Amino acid sequence: MPLKVPTPTILEGDYSDWTIYDSFDDAAMYVGDWENVAVINKEETEILLINENYAKRYTIATKTLGSSLLDPSVITGVGIAQAFTKSAYGTYVVWIDHLNNELYILKNGTLLKTLTYTDLNLLSGYVESVSISPKGKYVAVAGRRTGAVRCWRILVGS
Repeated sequence: MPLKVPTPTILEGDYSDWTIYDSFDDAAMYVGDWENVAVINKEETEILLINENYAKRYTIATKTLGSSLLDPSVITGVGIAQAFTKSAYGTYVVWIDHLNNELYILKNGTLLKTLTYTDLNLLSGYVESVSISPKGKYVAVAGRRTGAVRCWRILVGS
């Protein structure tokens, strides 16, 4: 009798392009590279935006940003985000290239998407951090839109 092999579970999505889904300014965003991070839940329904000034919940379906969940005095730290990150199993990798003012999205080691800071409507040299959801569908980018105006760009994969 042949051995029955279970059908593998697809753990990450199959995306080849990302576009801006939502954008919003955030005056409370922390100033500095790699100081803002977005943690996207496994269901890809909510994003927890965290930095030294706050932790706020963003609901993807309604494009709603909530008020701070924590007292800023308890969220102190240095360098909580990073210049690159990956999806849960490493299928997708996103990173910031300050030298060329670009954000790259790769799938299984192949470059799929290059977004310039202009594509993201952000100032040259001021994409400050990037995060990706566990399945690769959403990418959250923290940066500066103009002068000292800080903002988030939420990208969605298709």
